[in-house]
Amino acid sequence: MPRTKEFDPDAVLDRAMRQFWEEGYERTSVQDLVEATGLSRSSLYETFGSKHDLYLAALDRYRNRETRELVERLDDGSSPLACIRRVFEEAGVACSDDDGRGCFVVNATVERARCDEEIGRRTAASLQGMENAFAMAVRRGQTAGEIDDALDPVAAGRFLANAYRGIHVTSQLRPDQAVLEDVIDQTLSVLAEA
Repeated sequence: MPRTKEFDPDAVLDRAMRQFWEEGYERTSVQDLVEATGLSRSSLYETFGSKHDLYLAALDRYRNRETRELVERLDDGSSPLACIRRVFEEAGVACSDDDGRGCFVVNATVERARCDEEIGRRTAASLQGMENAFAMAVRRGQTAGEIDDALDPVAAGRFLANAYRGIHVTSQLRPDQAVLEDVIDQTLSVLAEA
């Protein structure tokens, strides 16, 4: 009869995710994962498969959570334009307070998407989810009369998703908060009613 796992796989996955997020795929060794998770190599392999499999599971966990939270924050019942602004402002603050980790999906895209087809698919799906979330927020803003009706919501969603990712990258450079505010103001000025 197989032994019952004496650990919480979700908690272990969260610890592995933080390790990959902080150090990236290449700089994270299996020994680093053993130390970060508190599991033996055999338990890691039995539960998650290879280092690559564990990375994919960690990336999926992060991106699914990120997309779900973004959708919720963009549709919290308040002004759609205010929601979009708040999402950008929170990203700037969070990224400047996170010890330089930035966004795990952005980091995975830069580090691995071009050389790893599976990671490329997952990071592209994450971007698509963000584009859709922003497009829905733009549509709500147009209905509320806060966002220019002449804008194509799909194109605006793509623009906002890319700008949102850009905030994550810019924040890693630790600019003055005023710089981030300028970027956010200019980004959102595109949405204003003509």
